[in-house]
Amino acid sequence: MQVAAILPMALSLSLATTAQAGDVLQQKLWGLSSGLAYYVQVNVGSQLYSSSSGSSASDSFNLLLDTGSANTAVVTADCCSLTNEHLYSCSDSDTCVDQGTAVSVTYVSGSWSGEVVEDTFSGEGLGTVESMPFAEITAEDSFISSGYDGIVGLGYKAIASPSSDPPTPYFDKVQSADGLSDVFSLQMCGALQALSLSNVSLADDSYLYAGEFVLGGTHGASGESFHKGDIVYTPLVQEKYYNVLVTDIGVNGESLGLDCETINSPRSIIDSGTSNIAFPSSVYSAVIAELKTQVEKVTTDVSDSFFDDDSTCCSSECDPTNADSIIYSLPGLTISLAVDDDKSQQMTITIPAEYIWRPLVVSTGQGESACRVFGISEGSFTLLGDVFMDGLFTVHDRENERVGLAVADNCPNGVTSSKNITVETMTSEDSFCSCVGSSDRKSSLLSSYVPFSGKPCFFWQWWMYVVLVAIVIIVLMLVAYGYYCWKRRKLLRQIEELRQSQNQPRVQRSLYTNDRLDRNLLQTPTQPSSVYIVEAYTPPTAATVPIMNGGVPATNDYRLASSPSVRFNPNTTGAPATAAPATPASSSTITNHHYQHEDHQLRRRHRCRSLRHLRSHARWRRNVLKLLPLLSDAKSCADDTGYTIYPFSGKPTDEQMKAICANPTCTGVLQDAIDTDLPDCTIDFEATQLNVCTELTDYGARCGVFE
Repeated sequence: MQVAAILPMALSLSLATTAQAGDVLQQKLWGLSSGLAYYVQVNVGSQLYSSSSGSSASDSFNLLLDTGSANTAVVTADCCSLTNEHLYSCSDSDTCVDQGTAVSVTYVSGSWSGEVVEDTFSGEGLGTVESMPFAEITAEDSFISSGYDGIVGLGYKAIASPSSDPPTPYFDKVQSADGLSDVFSLQMCGALQALSLSNVSLADDSYLYAGEFVLGGTHGASGESFHKGDIVYTPLVQEKYYNVLVTDIGVNGESLGLDCETINSPRSIIDSGTSNIAFPSSVYSAVIAELKTQVEKVTTDVSDSFFDDDSTCCSSECDPTNADSIIYSLPGLTISLAVDDDKSQQMTITIPAEYIWRPLVVSTGQGESACRVFGISEGSFTLLGDVFMDGLFTVHDRENERVGLAVADNCPNGVTSSKNITVETMTSEDSFCSCVGSSDRKSSLLSSYVPFSGKPCFFWQWWMYVVLVAIVIIVLMLVAYGYYCWKRRKLLRQIEELRQSQNQPRVQRSLYTNDRLDRNLLQTPTQPSSVYIVEAYTPPTAATVPIMNGGVPATNDYRLASSPSVRFNPNTTGAPATAAPATPASSSTITNHHYQHEDHQLRRRHRCRSLRHLRSHARWRRNVLKLLPLLSDAKSCADDTGYTIYPFSGKPTDEQMKAICANPTCTGVLQDAIDTDLPDCTIDFEATQLNVCTELTDYGARCGVFE
């Protein structure tokens, strides 16, 4: 970087017509005689200073125009009395107010430090702006050189120093004071490009008036236009510097096929305070290699110094005034930028060789000579300086977060720009999102780590994959848990249905399959009103019925012998009773019933007979606990889902015991266990569901399995 190269600024492009002419301010842009940068002339403070105090005899200062920084500063006698003729002094200005704040700024090359003050700025086309904050430079290092007296930073306030309490930048202050639109434009025609004209000589420096600075719009104060063709806009990446997205780089019209993310990493910026174009190392090497190849096709009479940005070429071929120079035959450079509102389009700027080998005026023992120097440098990021901006009209449309480019026209120095801008479909990438630099991917005006943020670009990061996997795992766990809950509820519902069905009368089985039921009782009575006689039940004696443990008849068949006239009496302990024909004169206890009522009673008795198998809850639990040892040989007692019901650890709960009793596998094991222990004790029953355990216990007791 040959001059105070200031930090990056983003360029935004999209095919659109220029803004309307309105209230604008317009300042002249002058080129340094060295050709390194542009400046504006500004009056600071009181009309006249006292030279005895070390101040200048005039309040006019040449301030570099820099879109890559945000601080405005003016030299003082403390730093620059030996190098500068015009020096500022706050103490000598009646309108100066010292803010008492120290400030220092470091650029790509050079730095300065000083104190923040406020004073009045005025000038041709600017009017008067009171209380403009800026720094009076008290010390500098490789920053100030002959031809300028300070700097005007046009960047965003976000990059101003000091960061704790940054002063308002130059354009922000002027915009607020004059009510301008939040847009400014630079017409840069090339500070020394006019040397190629036949009517220009080094003796007359009027050619250094090489552009316009328009504050508040894109047209001049009188409505004049400073460009030809439409302005093409590219999206602004950051509201700090004027970042741009470079989508491609080519030489002699052919793309180099470079990865555009590499070109923009960590960022790409437009900076009017830098003379050259700079590229990261890998990009720079590729560009230089291809340029050498293409130049050698035109001429072999060049050395490596011809491609060195530190080596000045003063041969006749490098003389800017030589219209027949071979420079005009050399291949050019193409730089493509993203187009606003269309991710698949790009704008390609063609930079001819006369801009790449930029003109330079050097002082020699015989006076000044016009030479050239290579205008491409190696840097840490992509920096589009004056080599890129010369011959263009650049619009910094901060209001719409974009920067526009068009070919400069109506240049005050009489130069006709040979640059060209075309809009075309991107060939190397599907979208300019692929070109966003590493430092801008996390958060910018274009990109975000958050999907559906409304920004055109979204980027995955490594930690997003971790989050995504975690979300998938959580969802799968929730699904598995939901399935488990559903299966459990289904099982509990089945158990509940079993429990409820157990409490329903099984009249059909009792009426038609139970030998102990007197089916004659179900026949239609021959009388309108029937009387059934229930004789008193006389328990069988020990002589008639052998008694075992608990008074249970010891018989291999669990059914009690009964005749067709035997009916079940619920008032007994389970012994049969003989039904006698209904006789009104009988001495037995007589109960009169209507037929329908008797039928209801009959069904009720059969329900009671079925329910008696259930026992009380306490009895049922004791019975199940008796049966559990019979399952000890069962290695797997599971339900239809594969869920293991038995064995289980610890004292069983009611739900576990109910699950055993309701499971055909478990009850089958119990039945097989009893059959195995007492093969002669036939177990033949139709009990279902939860009363299985109760009936198994009863049969086990009858068969002598339980003590």
